[in-house]
Amino acid sequence: MQQIIKKFQQLYLEVKKEKGICYFFSAYKMDPYTQRWSLGIAAPWITAENKKENFAYLAEKIKNLLSREEISSIIRLGIFRSNHPFIQEITTKIRLDSRDDKPLHLETISASGYKFYDAYIFAASQIEHD
Repeated sequence: MQQIIKKFQQLYLEVKKEKGICYFFSAYKMDPYTQRWSLGIAAPWITAENKKENFAYLAEKIKNLLSREEISSIIRLGIFRSNHPFIQEITTKIRLDSRDDKPLHLETISASGYKFYDAYIFAASQIEHD
């Protein structure tokens, strides 16, 4: 497993320990020809009211865990509400309560009209609705 994936896994484990369950946590590429990563997360503790604070929290965690070169390989940090169509579809297609030891690796996956490449999924669990 690539060193950066191990660091993404460490990020996931730290976030889960500090904040709680994540419905979805993944590192993936949106373009098969570049080495630019997107990180996607959805969790019950992410709300419309605290999305900016959680973005800042995650950005700080990334800054503390990754080297400058690794940070420059991240093109996007997607913080999703649990009712986002992408999250609804992906957590229906893939069910992982937690991949603490090793993420699920998929060469390609499609959801909500998007195609993702080289995806490492650390969590994709059923969403509890109020």
